[in-house]
Amino acid sequence: LKNTMTFSIDGDRDSLGFMEVIRTALTDHQIKIDTVEDKNHLSVYLSTTVGNSVSYGFNVAKTVLLVTVKDYQGKIIGGNRLNINGQATQGDSAALENASKKLQNMIQKEGLAKVLGVDLDF
Repeated sequence: LKNTMTFSIDGDRDSLGFMEVIRTALTDHQIKIDTVEDKNHLSVYLSTTVGNSVSYGFNVAKTVLLVTVKDYQGKIIGGNRLNINGQATQGDSAALENASKKLQNMIQKEGLAKVLGVDLDF
């Protein structure tokens, strides 16, 4: 199934860093990124809400990442809500980049399927 499965990834502007992390994780699992919508195609949509603050000299990006996974017919088959906080001393964008790195660590620890909220064997 993995050899015939394709994924597409889309999201809002605040999700760009997270999209790249998931895209890399999919390609690391030899899963093709494509827009062809056949029965083996799944689409991932990311929506991120970011709240920025400063605490003890650190910029903090409190993010809520909503993951929605749909099949080729547009039916929701999985998803997740992830609260990820990024910190940095170099500004809000660096804090958001740190949150993306934390997502990458989460995928490595828990697995891509769990992060996406789908019952697939990667």
